[in-house]
Amino acid sequence: MAGKCFSIILSLVLLFTFASVPVSGSDIIRGTGGVVAVVCTDVSGYKEYSAHYNDHFPLGSTVKIYVEASGKTSRDLNTDEYKPSISFELAGTKPPYPPGPGFTASASSSVMTNPDKSQTKRTYAVISFTLSSEEDLEGEYRFRITAKDSNAGGRVIGRTDYITVHAKKDATLYPAVEYHYFNLTIDPNPSMVGSSATVKVNVTNLGGKGNWVNEQVYLVVDGTEVESTNAIRLDQNDEAEVTFTLNDETLGNEPGNTTIAIDDLEEVVIREEANSGSSGSSSSGSTGGNSGSNPAQTPGFEIFGAIIIILFVARSIRHL
Repeated sequence: MAGKCFSIILSLVLLFTFASVPVSGSDIIRGTGGVVAVVCTDVSGYKEYSAHYNDHFPLGSTVKIYVEASGKTSRDLNTDEYKPSISFELAGTKPPYPPGPGFTASASSSVMTNPDKSQTKRTYAVISFTLSSEEDLEGEYRFRITAKDSNAGGRVIGRTDYITVHAKKDATLYPAVEYHYFNLTIDPNPSMVGSSATVKVNVTNLGGKGNWVNEQVYLVVDGTEVESTNAIRLDQNDEAEVTFTLNDETLGNEPGNTTIAIDDLEEVVIREEANSGSSGSSSSGSTGGNSGSNPAQTPGFEIFGAIIIILFVARSIRHL
């Protein structure tokens, strides 16, 4: 008898324990009375939503909960449509803990999911709330959703188990981006001290959309990160070209070689001494295609040569 009582008590304890464990926000939550909830990033219609890929959201982001339930319909005398009317109420606690201040959110819906003149219909709505953007308020948001039938005097249709989502500084709304870099080029190379060099690289996103915001890409120049001149926002498998401008501030004002790298790509920027312009000044006075390095012949030398030739010709004639 004692053993049987112990088994019953143990079963009740386990049942209570598992019933009170919050459901992960990345799951489809099926509550009592046919209530369904899904933590989402996007909702476009009835059963058309993008479930969040895990239960972690970035600080300051908006959490969307897609909810469904069935309720009584009432006839619209103007349109002869039979419409449900359901309110969805969210209640829970948020950081900081303890004790965890309470918060609420709600949505209502009379959206018809079919044109039938039936006594009950299913409908859906989207409940949303915004997480705090303060870093010291990272943590767990714990809540449950109750559906009430407005066409039945506010009768409770059903409710979900407790759902949890987590506010995290480094979380992303969508699966994280995964950039793959290729075709790293430098133009010109070599370049002169005092001038700039343009670095370009192609990038493909092999991952998700991340937080789906414009973001800079960083080039490592001799151990220091340099920000790209253009920002990118790439969906999965999208590609773009990223540009960096390097000058004396990033490369130094002395001739030499500087290693640049991004991901597993690496190149060397060659810097040479700028031309002083002294050689150009020596050639500026030359004419007739002569360069400054070839001295011009003097008129006296030309006259002396002509006299020698005349004397040689005259002597030859006299001996004839």
